Amino acid sequence: MSEDGKNILSLVKQIRNLCEETSLLLRTVDERMEKKGWDSYNNTSIAYSSASVQNPKQWFPDTLFRFYKNSRYENILLFVSIILDDDFWGQYVEKITEPLITVGCFDFGRGNKVGEKWEYYYAKLYGYLENRKDQGEVRESPQGWKEEFGKGWLPEYYKCFGLPLTSITNAQDIESKIVEPLLKLFSK
Repeated sequence: MSEDGKNILSLVKQIRNLCEETSLLLRTVDERMEKKGWDSYNNTSIAYSSASVQNPKQWFPDTLFRFYKNSRYENILLFVSIILDDDFWGQYVEKITEPLITVGCFDFGRGNKVGEKWEYYYAKLYGYLENRKDQGEVRESPQGWKEEFGKGWLPEYYKCFGLPLTSITNAQDIESKIVEPLLKLFSK
C-alpha cells in the first residue's frame, strides 16, 4: 500500500472517530438537559448535507447541533452546536480558526410558541457574529437585528456564546461550561 493510501485511510478513520466523539458529547448534553427539564427537539444532529456528486462540500457537515424545548416555556428554544468549519456558503464574516462549541437561547416573545417556526441553521448563529472572541463572552441580539435579517421568521431576541471545542474534555466540563451557562442565558 502506498503512503498516500495509508494517509487517506488514516484520515477516514479519524473522521469516524471525530463523529463518534462529538456524538458522545451531544448525547451527554441531551442527558443533562433532560434532567433539567429540557427535551431534545428530535434525533437530528446535522442538516443541509448532500449525497450529490455536484455538492461535495456538503458531504461532511460543517455544524452539528441539538435543539431543546420545554413545555413550561413554549416561547424559548435552546441550542448547543459544534461548528467544525466555515459555513458551506461562505457567509461567516470571520473565519473559523478552530472547531467551536456554541450555545444559545432564542426567545420568540411572550405568548408565542416556538412550534415549527425555527430553522436548523439557527445552530450556526454564533458563526455569523462579528468580532467574536470565542472564549465564552455572551453575545445578545442588537437593536434592529430582525430588520437586517428579515421579518416574521426570527425570534424576538437571542443570547449565545462560543468556546473552543477542545476546552471540553470531560463530563464535568459539559455541565460547567455548556449546560449550566446555557440555562443561565435562559434565566436572565
